[in-house]
Amino acid sequence: MKKSLLTLFSLALAVSAHATSYTFADADYFGGKNVNNTPKGQKMSAVNTATTKNSVSGTFDIVPLTLDGTANFTILGSVYLDQPPTTTYSSTLGFVPNGPITILNGFVKFFFRDIDGANESFTISLPGISRTETSFSTYLSISQGASVNIITALNATGNVTYTVNRTSGNFVFDAAYLQVNATPDGGSTLALLGSVLMVGAVLRRKLALA
Repeated sequence: MKKSLLTLFSLALAVSAHATSYTFADADYFGGKNVNNTPKGQKMSAVNTATTKNSVSGTFDIVPLTLDGTANFTILGSVYLDQPPTTTYSSTLGFVPNGPITILNGFVKFFFRDIDGANESFTISLPGISRTETSFSTYLSISQGASVNIITALNATGNVTYTVNRTSGNFVFDAAYLQVNATPDGGSTLALLGSVLMVGAVLRRKLALA
């Protein structure tokens, strides 16, 4: 009996552990990629032309079953000094909105390069996030926790739009990245765990009467 109950207890722990085992991500890069898989980037300046933009918008979308053409990019720590030596950011898609898996938290990252050493400034806008950066030099990576608004939008639709607006100077917007952590719906997990424990109680009663 002890062995059977131990097995059920182990299963219950496995059910609980499984609740935090999902990660979804979307990696967006701009301007194509260099031979070392690093983004060439989107040049941002005061005037919109064929090669420059004053404002850039993109969408983090974790729903598609097939990758969207910007599946991964590499950031070199020798360039972005606050990054590990070499980091590849990759998309992990397949989330089902309003399905059995719920997104709990996550973060967003943006990568920029200063190309002329002037006074660069810009804003980043996402649901629930409005961030302004001024006077960065050389290279800049920004990491921020996903807001409640982002988490809510992703759970409902699986996607969220972001915008980078240049306000001064000239710089390059290299890439953007979203990563979120998800768990099976709390009610479903508790129901499954309850079923396991109920089976355990029945088994224990039967073994006691044997």
